[in-house]
Amino acid sequence: MARARAANFNQAGADARLEARALADRALALAPAAPEPWFARASIEHVEGRWPEAVTALRRALLASPAYLPAQQLLATILSEVGPLDDALLRFDVVAELDPASRYPATIQSQLHMLAGRVDEAVRAFPVATTWEEGLDRAVYAARANL
Repeated sequence: MARARAANFNQAGADARLEARALADRALALAPAAPEPWFARASIEHVEGRWPEAVTALRRALLASPAYLPAQQLLATILSEVGPLDDALLRFDVVAELDPASRYPATIQSQLHMLAGRVDEAVRAFPVATTWEEGLDRAVYAARANL
């Protein structure tokens, strides 16, 4: 995963993706029933723009462990970019259940509702503010939604 992340952010040499793919393939050969090698493969496929292959690998990871949060998050992200909107929203519900302290799923769901023109749902989905700064962010978001 470290190699896949480095390749994603161009923090490694030109061969980083090839090396990351080889390591993911090796991990899959050693532990085909574990979610982590499938997630590593999915991450590489995602970085390379092969989203159908990434989704296939993510589904294999989630078959191995439905509560594997990184795979749920990446699948939700891909669905939010290219998949049916309602499927992405539901997937982010799963992410929120797995990581209830995170504001990320609600923030993304709010953005997806906004993109779909569902302003009221977008404002409702926006995470509840817990600090003054977050309250200000929420007010600015709601004001922009009403423009």
